[in-house]
Amino acid sequence: MKTEECITYILNEAHRKNCQADVLVSKIENIIVNTRNLVVEKLEESSFSGLTFRLIKDKRSTSVQCNTSANLKQMFSRALESLEHVPEDQYISLPEHSHHVSNTGNISDNIGIADILKELAIKTEQSAYSEGKLKTTEKIEFEAKTIEKILANTNGFFGTFDTQIFSGAVTVVAEAEGNLNSGFSYLSSNILTDLNPNELGKEAAKRAFEGLKPRKIQTCKREVIFDFRCASNFLSNFGDFLSGASVARSATFLKDQMEQSILPRSISIFNNPLGEQCRIKTSDFDDEGNTTINKLPLVENGVLKRWILDQYNANKLNLPPNGLGKRSLNGSIYPSITNIYLESTDDISEAELISQVKEGLYVTNLFSCGVNPITGDYSQGVQGVWIENGELSFPVSEITIAGKLIDVFKEMVAANNLKFFGRSNSPSLFLGKMMISGI
Repeated sequence: MKTEECITYILNEAHRKNCQADVLVSKIENIIVNTRNLVVEKLEESSFSGLTFRLIKDKRSTSVQCNTSANLKQMFSRALESLEHVPEDQYISLPEHSHHVSNTGNISDNIGIADILKELAIKTEQSAYSEGKLKTTEKIEFEAKTIEKILANTNGFFGTFDTQIFSGAVTVVAEAEGNLNSGFSYLSSNILTDLNPNELGKEAAKRAFEGLKPRKIQTCKREVIFDFRCASNFLSNFGDFLSGASVARSATFLKDQMEQSILPRSISIFNNPLGEQCRIKTSDFDDEGNTTINKLPLVENGVLKRWILDQYNANKLNLPPNGLGKRSLNGSIYPSITNIYLESTDDISEAELISQVKEGLYVTNLFSCGVNPITGDYSQGVQGVWIENGELSFPVSEITIAGKLIDVFKEMVAANNLKFFGRSNSPSLFLGKMMISGI
């Protein structure tokens, strides 16, 4: 069957069997180019197309994942039969909206895109090596991803969305006196020309050279600053802390903090799927058909304002959904951030933040992470640069930082260097005093 015929068949059969249903049809095309030593190591093209439908009847739900060439009549019958063996759940429902949405990311065909990605990868590697003598290239990878989706349900919702996402990831290795250190950079955007090979290569090389010949430090409690990339990684944890699913299970240390001050008044956190400044824009609707909200305040002026909600967990918490339902390939739906970022009313540069630290740690790379979202305990392997008398002094490695996040949040100060390079974006962050485990 054609895509439209598949959707129509499932929705009509659901009506005929007194069921509710939704159908999501997805098509993804990928082109990935890897280079090493200015030679293309891998050129990979792949595509995926799939159909996921969900049936709801008498507060029971089941999901099926298949492709459009499958025997839909048989798949539907099996799904309907399986509903009899599923326990009731009073919180299951479809969104009530009945409207049509069509939006496009102005996608272009992929003719010639592989050659463009090759050129970007080679120029990025050349840029990295222009910064000094590097030991090796660990990874130069550029990707073009085209996404098309159609979502429809028995309540009358019908939405289409397509977009392209281009990304570049770089990791290079420097060496000095037998010591190796890697440096990285990354950027993802809907706009191909946002991928600047000169900037990506130079940043990765700079990070590699700056971490050479690290020293070890004594265990101590000192002030900690995260650079913007590490801070952005740190911010992504809020997707778990503020998840409606976590709140419903009492599995987040913030579960009782709604409308309470959890951050300094100067700091706000937004999810902004459609914002002009965001490099990756998402759809006007989520994977259930709920409307996405532009610049949704999660934390506003330090006060926790909203959970991240899909329809199910919104029902469970007796709150309106906020368009953040994500559907996995197997059909399960969960709340998920799309474009989260942190902004501050403080006008302070990263250099000024560093200058105010008598002795502390400037973190430039993160390793294995131990975040306990239930207790808010935070432990993170890091490397970075030691701060002495307000200046970056020498690189350090093989250290772990730890602290209680509820305390770390209260001390947070954000610099004015917010950059958008992916789905989680933050300026550099001062995090106050944390335990630093060294030797």
